[in-house]
Amino acid sequence: MQNATNNLMNFYQTKTNMEALYTKTIPNYSSLYNLLKIEEFNCALAYLVDNKKHSNLTVSYKKHYIEVSNEAITIVLLLFVGFTNQEYKAFRSRTNLYLITFDKNLATNRSKRLNVKYYNQLSLLFLPTRLTEDEQIRRLHILNNL
Repeated sequence: MQNATNNLMNFYQTKTNMEALYTKTIPNYSSLYNLLKIEEFNCALAYLVDNKKHSNLTVSYKKHYIEVSNEAITIVLLLFVGFTNQEYKAFRSRTNLYLITFDKNLATNRSKRLNVKYYNQLSLLFLPTRLTEDEQIRRLHILNNL
């Protein structure tokens, strides 16, 4: 397992193409993408939605969503309204497909048609502190109980 402490410290220093794409709209999405590239966080997201541990997850971005996937699971994290029916058809046949969002409004508008699940973004921040083997990071889990 990667050294979670070093990954977290380098998190804000990473620049990506996604950052350039979202800087003028919502720069927090580039931070979310960089966070999900860290193994502890993408594995925690998979555990959050599927209640099973997954590894070897790849993270990619599209115009309206971030995809976290491997051969056993596909998680589509919707960011913006504009996710098209054609994009949905491209991966709806995959097994263990989860359409999720951290935006309550987006979940409400799309949930009936696409079965989009809403998750609180804080759960993504605190779940890795419970799942990691790094003792210093595990100590952060007590903040969740304050």
